[in-house]
Amino acid sequence: MTPSCDQAKKMAWGEEPEFFGPRHYFRESMIIRNLKKRVPGQSRVLDAGSGNGSLTIRIGQAGYRVLGIDASDAFIAYAREKAEKANLNSTVTFRQGDIFQSGLENETFEAVVSGEVLEHLDKDDLAVREFYRVLRQGGYCIVTVPAHPKLWDKNDEWAGHFRRYTEDGLRDLFVRAGFAIEQCHHWGFPLIRLFHQAVYLPMVNRKIISQGENISRKQGIVYRILKNQRLHRLGAWIFSFDNLFNAFPWGIGLLLVARKG
Repeated sequence: MTPSCDQAKKMAWGEEPEFFGPRHYFRESMIIRNLKKRVPGQSRVLDAGSGNGSLTIRIGQAGYRVLGIDASDAFIAYAREKAEKANLNSTVTFRQGDIFQSGLENETFEAVVSGEVLEHLDKDDLAVREFYRVLRQGGYCIVTVPAHPKLWDKNDEWAGHFRRYTEDGLRDLFVRAGFAIEQCHHWGFPLIRLFHQAVYLPMVNRKIISQGENISRKQGIVYRILKNQRLHRLGAWIFSFDNLFNAFPWGIGLLLVARKG
């Protein structure tokens, strides 16, 4: 996920809860789980809008050959350093690129993933067409986006979102690009929705009110807790309770799995 210039004024690169925490880890795990169900190991995967590289690296650790592309040179440099530290340079690569015109060859990848990216793009349809172009016949595209326009809040403004999606709208976006929808459902109810309201959103509100000033001691403690890697996994395990409610339209996000051909 790449912040726009206007967004970067609101969101401090790499240091905000948008980029870490148990919800972030849970969402990435959900994408990887759906990828492993459908695409064999060693397949080529594109992470479109790879941001700080956390999802890309986890996909590489799951046994795939993965390329992460992002428009931000800062993100690419940071992600490459992370991949090197994880000893994944042989299977995980990063390159600076335009998500609308990646310059990649046609039908190169068995899968394309894109987590919380489309809502940042004014022309999301062009990005989805590019996903379709670089996928091989029979390949899968797996994306997550925020759900329900009625849930628009200060976080959406702060994060530079253009929209939140309805399920029908997201399905139609991919069908118009030529995809067949295999799965589409809400996620993030009730625990993640409660986490968003009780923990995440107050931090964002504090950031907006302080206009970039130092966060409070209390919030500093919360930040340190959210950045603890062990607690990411524990929190994600607790959030797995929400999977019982994915069939209902109450979650804060949408997961879509689409197939080419």
